[in-house]
Amino acid sequence: MARLIHKINPTYKKKHKHTGFSLIELSVVMIIVALVISGIVASQSLTHTSKLVMLIKDFRQFEHGIADFYDRHHYLPGDITAPPAGYAGPELCSGACYGDGSGTLTRAEALNAWIHLSKEGTLTGTRVNGTENGTAALIGENMPDGPLTGGGYDILTGVFADRSGVFIRAARRSANPAGNLLDGALVTTHDAIMLDQKIDDGLPERGRFGAQNGYGVTTCILAVSSPTTYLLTSDSESCTLLYWAEVQVD
Repeated sequence: MARLIHKINPTYKKKHKHTGFSLIELSVVMIIVALVISGIVASQSLTHTSKLVMLIKDFRQFEHGIADFYDRHHYLPGDITAPPAGYAGPELCSGACYGDGSGTLTRAEALNAWIHLSKEGTLTGTRVNGTENGTAALIGENMPDGPLTGGGYDILTGVFADRSGVFIRAARRSANPAGNLLDGALVTTHDAIMLDQKIDDGLPERGRFGAQNGYGVTTCILAVSSPTTYLLTSDSESCTLLYWAEVQVD
């Protein structure tokens, strides 16, 4: 029958030729799609890495700011009892946001510390908005925000592992019923160990940089080992970060 049609109409096969992508064309399309996807993934990874590097820059900026403040006033920010005699700098706060001069920071003093640092120009950009005498941790209001979504910075005094003194913590707000703390997980263990190896010894509870389990999480560090090590079995965000600020408090 087809032969008969072809004899009658020689253009039959041309008119009814099946069209579609060849294997070569499909391969080219698949390669292009793969390149686009890999480019997006690489871009996201690069962006995330740059944010982690910004964490280190922030830690160091805050450390220098706290040390400079102490050198000028002989008090930690937040702990200063009143403007020093003859002080000609900017008013550190508009209300009674001074401390008790004990050398350690209460919760309210730790939050006011950021106000004092901000007023003296230590914090670049709009990092806090001047909320004073608060007890709740309000990221972007009475403590600076960080480069990672939902993250911020807290100031602590006390003892952590083999160090004591002033620490800067990077974390998120959590559901901790104790409240008013930045102790929620911020980064994965892979992120934490990368930062630790970059600026310290790669161990979460030794040296000037470390990590802790975020509130309600147990997959950041393995505390039963000696020394404590990072748990690299999870890709979820499970760690808060601690940076020891080298401030010589008398």
